[in-house]
Amino acid sequence: MTDSGNRTSEEQKLRLRAIGEAARASFARTHDAREQAYKLSRDVVRNSANCIRATHRGEFEQAQQLLDTVAELVGQMETVAKDHPAVYYAGF
Repeated sequence: MTDSGNRTSEEQKLRLRAIGEAARASFARTHDAREQAYKLSRDVVRNSANCIRATHRGEFEQAQQLLDTVAELVGQMETVAKDHPAVYYAGF
């Protein structure tokens, strides 16, 4: 192979490696966003259940505090997922 053929082959390998690294980094960011959203989702479910229980017990101030917490957690989920459509539209 000629020197220019080797150089082209090496350039292609470098470009392909850069594409692979960019894809891997993108997948890692999406994975991290998904993990954060999962945690927040579990917190939303837990606080929602506690809010319902507080309402049933007539503890309306506590229920309102929990509802405010849920609203904040949902906002955090939206912030975490907004740049990751696969996470945002996952339905959890």
